[in-house]
Amino acid sequence: MQRTNEHYLPRFLMRGFASHIRGEEVKTWWFREGIDPKETNIRNIAAEKDFHSSDSGCSADDSIKPLEDQFGWYLDSLRQQKTECRLDDAVVPELVGNLTVRTKAFREGLTRSTAIAMREVIARLRDTEQLNKIVSVRLGDPSGRLLKPLASKLADKFSPEYADTFIEQLPDMIAFMRSPLGSLLSKIQLEKVEKAFESDFPRAAKESHVHALSQAPVPKTVIAALAHLHWHLVIHNPGSFILGDVGPVFKIENSIRSKSAPVGVYDYDAAFLPISDSHLIAGLEDERSPVVGVEQVNRFSSSCSQTFFISAFNTVREQNYALQLGSSADLLDKDTMPSLVEHVLSLLQSL
Repeated sequence: MQRTNEHYLPRFLMRGFASHIRGEEVKTWWFREGIDPKETNIRNIAAEKDFHSSDSGCSADDSIKPLEDQFGWYLDSLRQQKTECRLDDAVVPELVGNLTVRTKAFREGLTRSTAIAMREVIARLRDTEQLNKIVSVRLGDPSGRLLKPLASKLADKFSPEYADTFIEQLPDMIAFMRSPLGSLLSKIQLEKVEKAFESDFPRAAKESHVHALSQAPVPKTVIAALAHLHWHLVIHNPGSFILGDVGPVFKIENSIRSKSAPVGVYDYDAAFLPISDSHLIAGLEDERSPVVGVEQVNRFSSSCSQTFFISAFNTVREQNYALQLGSSADLLDKDTMPSLVEHVLSLLQSL
Protein backbone atom coordinates (compact mmCIF):
# COMPACT_ATOMS: atom_id res chain seq x y z
CA MET A 1 0.00 0.00 0.00
CA GLN A 2 1.39 3.38 -1.03
CA ARG A 3 1.96 5.68 1.90
CA THR A 4 0.58 9.20 1.60
CA ASN A 5 1.15 12.41 3.54
CA GLU A 6 -2.10 13.21 5.35
CA HIS A 7 -2.84 16.48 7.16
CA TYR A 8 -4.54 16.26 10.54
CA LEU A 9 -4.84 20.05 10.57
CA PRO A 10 -6.15 20.79 7.07
CA ARG A 11 -4.46 23.20 4.72
CA PHE A 12 -7.74 25.01 3.99
CA LEU A 13 -7.63 26.16 7.63
CA MET A 14 -3.91 26.91 7.83
CA ARG A 15 -4.10 29.11 4.71
CA GLY A 16 -5.80 31.76 6.83
CA PHE A 17 -2.56 32.26 8.79
CA ALA A 18 -0.25 32.78 5.82
CA SER A 19 2.76 35.02 6.23
CA HIS A 20 3.53 34.74 2.52
CA ILE A 21 1.55 33.54 -0.52
CA ARG A 22 2.97 33.21 -4.01
CA GLY A 23 0.93 31.08 -6.35
CA GLU A 24 0.58 27.63 -4.78
CA GLU A 25 3.27 28.40 -2.20
CA VAL A 26 1.72 29.26 1.16
CA LYS A 27 4.03 29.92 4.09
CA THR A 28 3.39 30.57 7.77
CA TRP A 29 5.38 30.94 10.97
CA TRP A 30 5.67 27.65 12.85
CA PHE A 31 6.17 27.93 16.63
CA ARG A 32 7.31 24.91 18.66
CA GLU A 33 8.47 24.63 22.26
CA GLY A 34 12.23 24.93 22.61
CA ILE A 35 12.75 25.50 18.86
CA ASP A 36 13.28 28.81 17.09
CA PRO A 37 10.26 29.91 15.02
CA LYS A 38 10.49 28.83 11.39
CA GLU A 39 8.75 30.22 8.32
CA THR A 40 7.79 27.23 6.20
CA ASN A 41 5.28 25.93 3.66
CA ILE A 42 2.06 24.68 5.22
CA ARG A 43 2.63 21.41 3.33
CA ASN A 44 5.28 20.66 5.96
CA ILE A 45 3.05 21.28 8.99
CA ALA A 46 0.55 18.98 10.74
CA ALA A 47 1.10 16.12 8.33
CA GLU A 48 2.12 12.50 8.83
CA LYS A 49 2.37 9.46 6.62
CA ASP A 50 -0.93 7.56 6.71
CA PHE A 51 -2.22 9.50 9.70
CA HIS A 52 -5.81 8.79 8.70
CA SER A 53 -5.04 5.26 7.45
CA SER A 54 -4.61 2.15 9.59
CA ASP A 55 -2.49 -0.98 9.21
CA SER A 56 -5.64 -3.01 8.58
CA GLY A 57 -6.35 -1.03 5.42
CA CYS A 58 -9.07 1.21 6.84
CA SER A 59 -8.89 4.86 5.72
CA ALA A 60 -10.81 7.93 6.84
CA ASP A 61 -9.73 10.01 3.84
CA ASP A 62 -12.72 9.02 1.72
CA SER A 63 -15.00 10.39 4.44
CA ILE A 64 -12.95 13.50 5.24
CA LYS A 65 -12.03 14.82 1.78
CA PRO A 66 -15.59 15.57 0.55
CA LEU A 67 -16.16 17.58 3.73
CA GLU A 68 -12.93 19.50 3.21
CA ASP A 69 -14.17 20.88 -0.10
CA GLN A 70 -17.33 22.15 1.58
CA PHE A 71 -15.52 23.49 4.65
CA GLY A 72 -12.78 25.16 2.59
CA TRP A 73 -15.26 27.02 0.40
CA TYR A 74 -17.22 28.15 3.46
CA LEU A 75 -14.16 29.48 5.29
CA ASP A 76 -12.98 31.34 2.19
CA SER A 77 -16.34 33.12 2.10
CA LEU A 78 -16.12 34.04 5.80
CA ARG A 79 -12.61 35.44 5.39
CA GLN A 80 -13.96 37.89 2.81
CA GLN A 81 -16.39 39.33 5.35
CA LYS A 82 -15.69 42.86 6.60
CA THR A 83 -18.36 43.01 9.32
CA GLU A 84 -19.21 40.72 12.22
CA CYS A 85 -22.38 38.64 12.01
CA ARG A 86 -24.39 35.70 13.36
CA LEU A 87 -23.63 32.31 11.83
CA ASP A 88 -26.75 30.17 11.68
CA ASP A 89 -25.46 27.77 9.01
CA ALA A 90 -25.60 24.08 9.93
CA VAL A 91 -22.10 23.68 8.50
CA VAL A 92 -20.56 25.59 11.44
CA PRO A 93 -20.98 22.95 14.21
CA GLU A 94 -20.07 20.28 11.63
CA LEU A 95 -16.84 22.13 10.86
CA VAL A 96 -15.99 22.58 14.53
CA GLY A 97 -16.89 18.97 15.29
CA ASN A 98 -14.70 17.56 12.50
CA LEU A 99 -11.73 19.74 13.37
CA THR A 100 -12.01 18.76 17.03
CA VAL A 101 -11.71 15.00 16.56
CA ARG A 102 -9.46 14.59 13.51
CA THR A 103 -6.23 16.00 14.96
CA LYS A 104 -3.13 14.34 16.33
CA ALA A 105 -3.62 16.28 19.56
CA PHE A 106 -7.06 14.68 20.01
CA ARG A 107 -5.83 11.15 19.25
CA GLU A 108 -2.79 11.38 21.50
CA GLY A 109 -4.69 13.15 24.27
CA LEU A 110 -7.41 10.52 24.29
CA THR A 111 -4.84 7.71 24.08
CA ARG A 112 -2.79 9.14 26.93
CA SER A 113 -5.78 9.76 29.19
CA THR A 114 -7.21 6.29 28.56
CA ALA A 115 -3.82 4.66 29.17
CA ILE A 116 -3.42 6.48 32.50
CA ALA A 117 -6.92 5.46 33.56
CA MET A 118 -6.39 1.80 32.58
CA ARG A 119 -3.06 1.61 34.41
CA GLU A 120 -4.81 2.86 37.52
CA VAL A 121 -7.63 0.33 37.06
CA ILE A 122 -5.10 -2.51 36.71
CA ALA A 123 -3.23 -1.27 39.78
CA ARG A 124 -6.47 -1.26 41.76
CA LEU A 125 -7.32 -4.77 40.58
CA ARG A 126 -3.99 -6.01 41.97
CA ASP A 127 -5.54 -5.44 45.38
CA THR A 128 -6.87 -8.87 46.41
CA GLU A 129 -9.92 -7.51 48.19
CA GLN A 130 -10.93 -5.37 45.19
CA LEU A 131 -10.45 -8.26 42.76
CA ASN A 132 -12.35 -10.73 44.93
CA LYS A 133 -15.20 -8.27 45.20
CA ILE A 134 -15.49 -8.02 41.42
CA VAL A 135 -15.17 -11.79 40.96
CA SER A 136 -17.82 -12.47 43.57
CA VAL A 137 -20.24 -9.98 42.11
CA ARG A 138 -19.67 -11.10 38.53
CA LEU A 139 -19.65 -14.88 39.04
CA GLY A 140 -21.85 -15.15 42.09
CA ASP A 141 -24.61 -12.83 40.95
CA PRO A 142 -27.84 -14.53 42.09
CA SER A 143 -29.88 -12.67 39.44
CA GLY A 144 -28.16 -14.67 36.72
CA ARG A 145 -27.29 -11.57 34.65
CA LEU A 146 -23.94 -13.13 33.82
CA LEU A 147 -24.61 -16.85 34.27
CA LYS A 148 -27.59 -17.14 31.94
CA PRO A 149 -25.89 -15.54 28.89
CA LEU A 150 -22.69 -17.44 29.71
CA ALA A 151 -24.51 -20.77 29.93
CA SER A 152 -26.26 -20.06 26.63
CA LYS A 153 -22.98 -19.33 24.84
CA LEU A 154 -21.30 -22.43 26.28
CA ALA A 155 -24.25 -24.56 25.24
CA ASP A 156 -24.11 -23.21 21.70
CA LYS A 157 -20.35 -23.64 21.38
CA PHE A 158 -20.01 -27.00 23.15
CA SER A 159 -23.11 -28.69 24.52
CA PRO A 160 -25.86 -28.15 27.11
CA GLU A 161 -24.21 -30.78 29.31
CA TYR A 162 -20.89 -28.90 29.22
CA ALA A 163 -22.64 -25.67 30.15
CA ASP A 164 -24.45 -27.29 33.09
CA THR A 165 -21.21 -28.84 34.40
CA PHE A 166 -19.37 -25.54 34.13
CA ILE A 167 -22.08 -23.62 35.99
CA GLU A 168 -22.15 -26.24 38.75
CA GLN A 169 -18.39 -25.85 39.25
CA LEU A 170 -18.50 -22.06 39.54
CA PRO A 171 -18.77 -21.96 43.37
CA ASP A 172 -15.52 -23.95 43.61
CA MET A 173 -13.90 -21.63 41.05
CA ILE A 174 -14.90 -18.57 43.09
CA ALA A 175 -13.47 -20.14 46.23
CA PHE A 176 -10.23 -20.85 44.39
CA MET A 177 -10.03 -17.27 43.10
CA ARG A 178 -10.25 -16.09 46.70
CA SER A 179 -7.50 -18.41 47.88
CA PRO A 180 -3.87 -17.23 48.15
CA LEU A 181 -2.89 -19.29 45.10
CA GLY A 182 -5.86 -18.01 43.10
CA SER A 183 -5.03 -14.43 44.03
CA LEU A 184 -1.40 -14.94 42.96
CA LEU A 185 -2.44 -16.38 39.59
CA SER A 186 -4.85 -13.48 39.10
CA LYS A 187 -2.06 -10.98 39.71
CA ILE A 188 0.18 -12.82 37.24
CA GLN A 189 -2.56 -12.62 34.62
CA LEU A 190 -3.01 -8.90 35.33
CA GLU A 191 0.70 -8.35 34.74
CA LYS A 192 0.37 -10.09 31.37
CA VAL A 193 -2.63 -7.92 30.55
CA GLU A 194 -0.71 -4.79 31.51
CA LYS A 195 2.29 -5.71 29.32
CA ALA A 196 0.03 -6.48 26.39
CA PHE A 197 -1.82 -3.23 26.97
CA GLU A 198 1.38 -1.18 26.98
CA SER A 199 2.66 -2.75 23.75
CA ASP A 200 -0.57 -2.93 21.76
CA PHE A 201 -2.65 -0.01 22.95
CA PRO A 202 -1.16 2.82 20.80
CA ARG A 203 -1.70 0.79 17.62
CA ALA A 204 -5.20 -0.19 18.72
CA ALA A 205 -5.97 3.45 19.56
CA LYS A 206 -4.97 4.54 16.06
CA GLU A 207 -7.06 1.76 14.51
CA SER A 208 -10.07 2.85 16.57
CA HIS A 209 -9.58 6.53 15.75
CA VAL A 210 -9.27 5.90 12.01
CA HIS A 211 -12.27 3.57 12.01
CA ALA A 212 -14.39 6.08 13.96
CA LEU A 213 -13.49 8.90 11.56
CA SER A 214 -14.21 6.73 8.53
CA GLN A 215 -17.69 5.99 9.90
CA ALA A 216 -18.47 9.44 11.33
CA PRO A 217 -16.06 12.30 10.49
CA VAL A 218 -18.51 14.56 12.35
CA PRO A 219 -19.55 12.50 15.41
CA LYS A 220 -23.12 12.94 16.65
CA THR A 221 -21.86 13.14 20.23
CA VAL A 222 -19.80 16.21 19.40
CA ILE A 223 -22.65 17.87 17.50
CA ALA A 224 -24.89 17.25 20.52
CA ALA A 225 -22.27 18.80 22.80
CA LEU A 226 -22.19 21.90 20.60
CA ALA A 227 -25.96 22.27 20.25
CA HIS A 228 -26.40 24.81 23.06
CA LEU A 229 -24.05 27.38 21.50
CA HIS A 230 -24.88 30.36 19.28
CA TRP A 231 -22.27 31.00 16.59
CA HIS A 232 -20.79 34.34 15.57
CA LEU A 233 -18.11 35.64 13.20
CA VAL A 234 -15.71 37.91 15.10
CA ILE A 235 -13.29 40.20 13.24
CA HIS A 236 -10.18 41.94 14.60
CA ASN A 237 -7.11 43.58 13.10
CA PRO A 238 -4.74 41.51 10.91
CA GLY A 239 -2.25 39.58 13.02
CA SER A 240 -4.63 39.17 15.95
CA PHE A 241 -5.15 35.39 16.12
CA ILE A 242 -2.91 32.32 16.12
CA LEU A 243 -3.94 28.74 15.30
CA GLY A 244 -2.99 25.89 17.63
CA ASP A 245 -2.55 22.25 16.67
CA VAL A 246 -5.88 21.40 18.38
CA GLY A 247 -7.93 23.60 16.04
CA PRO A 248 -10.99 24.63 18.15
CA VAL A 249 -10.64 25.36 21.87
CA PHE A 250 -13.30 25.43 24.59
CA LYS A 251 -13.62 27.71 27.61
CA ILE A 252 -14.39 25.84 30.83
CA GLU A 253 -17.63 27.05 32.36
CA ASN A 254 -17.27 29.97 34.80
CA SER A 255 -13.49 29.77 34.56
CA ILE A 256 -10.54 31.32 32.77
CA ARG A 257 -9.21 27.86 31.88
CA SER A 258 -9.72 25.97 28.64
CA LYS A 259 -9.91 22.44 27.23
CA SER A 260 -9.23 20.96 23.84
CA ALA A 261 -12.43 18.94 23.27
CA PRO A 262 -16.06 18.87 24.45
CA VAL A 263 -16.56 15.15 23.87
CA GLY A 264 -18.86 13.67 26.51
CA VAL A 265 -18.81 16.78 28.72
CA TYR A 266 -20.89 19.91 28.96
CA ASP A 267 -18.89 21.91 31.49
CA TYR A 268 -17.88 24.64 29.04
CA ASP A 269 -19.63 27.80 27.93
CA ALA A 270 -17.75 28.91 24.80
CA ALA A 271 -15.95 27.52 21.75
CA PHE A 272 -13.42 29.36 19.60
CA LEU A 273 -12.06 28.48 16.17
CA PRO A 274 -9.57 30.94 14.64
CA ILE A 275 -9.97 30.77 10.84
CA SER A 276 -7.50 33.52 9.93
CA ASP A 277 -5.18 35.95 11.67
CA SER A 278 -8.12 38.41 11.77
CA HIS A 279 -11.25 36.19 11.75
CA LEU A 280 -12.64 33.98 14.51
CA ILE A 281 -15.68 31.70 14.77
CA ALA A 282 -17.03 31.98 18.31
CA GLY A 283 -19.72 29.78 19.83
CA LEU A 284 -21.33 31.28 22.93
CA GLU A 285 -24.35 30.63 25.12
CA ASP A 286 -25.44 34.24 24.58
CA GLU A 287 -27.25 35.15 21.34
CA ARG A 288 -25.99 38.72 21.44
CA SER A 289 -22.90 39.88 19.54
CA PRO A 290 -19.90 38.77 21.57
CA VAL A 291 -17.03 40.72 23.01
CA VAL A 292 -14.08 38.37 22.59
CA GLY A 293 -10.64 39.00 24.05
CA VAL A 294 -7.88 38.24 21.55
CA GLU A 295 -5.30 37.50 24.21
CA GLN A 296 -7.56 35.02 26.00
CA VAL A 297 -8.31 33.10 22.78
CA ASN A 298 -4.61 32.97 21.90
CA ARG A 299 -3.68 31.76 25.37
CA PHE A 300 -6.29 29.04 25.04
CA SER A 301 -4.91 28.02 21.63
CA SER A 302 -1.30 27.83 22.80
CA SER A 303 -1.93 26.16 26.17
CA CYS A 304 -4.31 23.48 24.77
CA SER A 305 -1.99 22.67 21.87
CA GLN A 306 0.40 19.76 22.32
CA THR A 307 3.41 20.69 20.20
CA PHE A 308 2.91 23.79 18.03
CA PHE A 309 0.87 26.72 16.78
CA ILE A 310 1.14 28.80 13.61
CA SER A 311 0.94 32.54 13.07
CA ALA A 312 1.09 35.03 10.24
CA PHE A 313 3.63 37.03 12.25
CA ASN A 314 6.74 36.39 14.31
CA THR A 315 6.95 38.90 17.15
CA VAL A 316 7.73 38.85 20.85
CA ARG A 317 4.02 38.29 21.50
CA GLU A 318 3.97 35.00 19.60
CA GLN A 319 7.27 33.93 21.16
CA ASN A 320 5.72 34.41 24.60
CA TYR A 321 2.72 32.29 23.59
CA ALA A 322 5.16 29.50 22.70
CA LEU A 323 6.21 29.35 26.36
CA GLN A 324 2.65 28.22 27.24
CA LEU A 325 2.49 25.35 24.76
CA GLY A 326 0.97 22.20 26.21
CA SER A 327 0.21 23.58 29.67
CA SER A 328 -3.49 22.56 29.34
CA ALA A 329 -3.13 19.82 26.73
CA ASP A 330 -4.59 16.89 28.68
CA LEU A 331 -8.17 15.95 27.84
CA LEU A 332 -8.75 14.79 31.42
CA ASP A 333 -7.38 16.80 34.31
CA LYS A 334 -6.21 15.41 37.65
CA ASP A 335 -9.61 16.06 39.23
CA THR A 336 -11.47 14.11 36.54
CA MET A 337 -9.23 11.03 36.40
CA PRO A 338 -10.21 9.48 39.79
CA SER A 339 -13.91 9.65 38.92
CA LEU A 340 -13.20 7.95 35.58
CA VAL A 341 -11.31 5.13 37.32
CA GLU A 342 -14.17 4.62 39.79
CA HIS A 343 -16.62 4.57 36.89
CA VAL A 344 -14.62 1.85 35.07
CA LEU A 345 -14.42 -0.26 38.24
CA SER A 346 -18.14 0.09 38.83
CA LEU A 347 -18.80 -1.01 35.26
CA LEU A 348 -16.72 -4.13 35.84
CA GLN A 349 -18.98 -4.98 38.77
CA SER A 350 -22.30 -4.12 37.12
CA LEU A 351 -22.03 -5.24 33.49
